[in-house]
Amino acid sequence: MNPVRSNRAPARIVGDILLPRLTAIALWLWAAFNLLLVAWVGLQSLKSSRDVWIHPFSLPTAPQWANYSSAWQAAQFSKAALNSVLLTAVGAFLIVAVAAPAAYALARSSRRAAGALTSYFAMGMSIPLQTLIIPIVVVKLSVSTFMVDWVTGWWDDRITLLVFEVALSLPFAVFVLTGYFRSLPGEVEEAAELDGAGPLRTFVQVMVPLARPGPASSPCWSST
Repeated sequence: MNPVRSNRAPARIVGDILLPRLTAIALWLWAAFNLLLVAWVGLQSLKSSRDVWIHPFSLPTAPQWANYSSAWQAAQFSKAALNSVLLTAVGAFLIVAVAAPAAYALARSSRRAAGALTSYFAMGMSIPLQTLIIPIVVVKLSVSTFMVDWVTGWWDDRITLLVFEVALSLPFAVFVLTGYFRSLPGEVEEAAELDGAGPLRTFVQVMVPLARPGPASSPCWSST
């Protein structure tokens, strides 16, 4: 009997059988624990303030459904949800509108500066958001004060937030879209040119629809 082979057998059993099973069991237990926490929070939301402190682990005797309407009104959730939808929709449109032409130009340019600019956008993705929080707050306060004094009546803080959202999302969007446009064959553009399409029409009606997965996914990872 080979002693080396006999020593490898228990190690293989532990690595190939026991370890994956123990990992799966631990993950299932962690998922069940989180689901129990969600269920417990949901039950607490149906209790009165007194029952939450006195009987935290008991079932609600008289469900307080009015708690949801009170929380909705107190937190102004409808206004916050509307702002989120509005900023996300407008921000996604502006990000794609600005990033797509820039990425297309970088992907199709034969100059050396195109590669350097692409690397520059990639470097912009590596900047931690935490290092930008204080400058963003300072600039936001300065811009808001200046714009309110200059154009009183229509400027809103949401416009400032939208500008920051677009600016912080552009590096990733340009980087992702550049890869999508580079993956598209150049013969498609040549065929469109033979059909009489100009550069703008080729970009809007041919290249952008072909690179649709890029514009559809890039604004989803916003930095704000």
